[in-house]
Amino acid sequence: MKKIAIGALLIAACATFFWNCSSETNSVSSCVGSACVEFPEIADFTVTDSCYWLQGESNILIYKDGRVTDQNGNDIGTFDLAEGTIVMDNGSTISDISLNDLTLLTPEMVQQAKEAAKEEPQDEPEENPTENTSSNSHEQPSPDGNSSNSNNGENSNQGNNDGNNSSSSNGSSPAPSSSSKEEEVVDASGYPIASYGKLTENDQGVTKGFATRYWDACKPHCSWPEKVNPNANPYRIARNCNINGEEIPAFTKSEDGTWLKGTVSACDNGGFAYTCIDMIPVAVNDTLAYAFGAAPGVDEKTTCGKCYQIQFTGEGKYGTKEAHGLIARKTLIIMSSNVGHDVTGGQFDIMIPGGGVGAYDALSTQLGVNKSDLGEQMGGFYTTCENRLGADAPVTKFKECVTQQCESVFGSRNTTLYKGCMWFVNWFETANNPVTLFKQVECPQYLVDKFTSTLNTSPNLADAPNYQNF
Repeated sequence: MKKIAIGALLIAACATFFWNCSSETNSVSSCVGSACVEFPEIADFTVTDSCYWLQGESNILIYKDGRVTDQNGNDIGTFDLAEGTIVMDNGSTISDISLNDLTLLTPEMVQQAKEAAKEEPQDEPEENPTENTSSNSHEQPSPDGNSSNSNNGENSNQGNNDGNNSSSSNGSSPAPSSSSKEEEVVDASGYPIASYGKLTENDQGVTKGFATRYWDACKPHCSWPEKVNPNANPYRIARNCNINGEEIPAFTKSEDGTWLKGTVSACDNGGFAYTCIDMIPVAVNDTLAYAFGAAPGVDEKTTCGKCYQIQFTGEGKYGTKEAHGLIARKTLIIMSSNVGHDVTGGQFDIMIPGGGVGAYDALSTQLGVNKSDLGEQMGGFYTTCENRLGADAPVTKFKECVTQQCESVFGSRNTTLYKGCMWFVNWFETANNPVTLFKQVECPQYLVDKFTSTLNTSPNLADAPNYQNF
């Protein structure tokens, strides 16, 4: 069977019609929200659903269901997500494909580009060609006022502290392997996306572990002033919220103004501070997501606010099931908002609504439901479904069962928590305690902003909000 490495496929692009690597390319850009894609040729593109664009000698489109087509929509092969390999109908393969490195296309983007191409007037011979040296003088301006071949520049990693600026916006044709990476956004929020490489078990800094889940709605560990590093620059303490999901101070001055007093957790008697509901996990794309959770550690001051890249191996900690294979090679970036004193080495406890309340519970109070409505204390909705269906039930049955519980508990009560619960169904494929490879990484700005208190920006008593009787 013939194998083709993706690197060779992308290098070949510059020698073909697919990417004209000179500055004289006549291209069309399409921007939907903050995501922009530049098409050198658009007329024959046929995109029926969201798909990934593999750039090479031929335009190859990879769909979420594993179908692979050419640019005209003709089926030409299948994609194995677990192996990162396209198996072509002619028997050849294209290996080492990471969907994170490809451009995500939607029918809307393609249609917009086709309409722009139709509206663009044909170039006419100029009487004095030296008066205009640009080959793209008729291009439509992009939303930020720049010409459409400038990649907008608006998402060139400004405000992103992840340190992975993988391309530039200098007006030239983008390199195929990372052309639109930073134009992709998280939930249309405008955050640039870093490129996360594949983790290998024996690589430096990479450790093997596993992931569990919970959502108890308690005030995060990292919202207590004594548990975060007061010398960090900038100072960051985790947000906490009231029962309605509105941010409140993580700490205030004491009643007499002489010491710092942390707002009391809703999991303690008389408490009123909850996890902010917008700290749910979110899917960036089919293979990358962000989340908060408890990271292994014994000292909060050296663990709070750190981020880790987690890559799923396709195995289960307590037995491998169908769902584990469906998340193989997917990447989760998790930020530590809690510290797992009760977790074993290498365990990350991901905050997922419906994941079980664990040892504590403020969620039933917040929602006004019985604790029994929240699924099994350890394992939540999935474990309830496992008890009902059996451990070897097809993943489709688990997804149906968990979806019903997400809708029943969160659907009519809180749309944000419902979305977080459905993330476990749609992106996480209801995988139970998957095995992981992980290493520490810089935090993406999306997680930094969701984590950081806007009301407590200094550890100093003088700067703390005055005491409030919530």
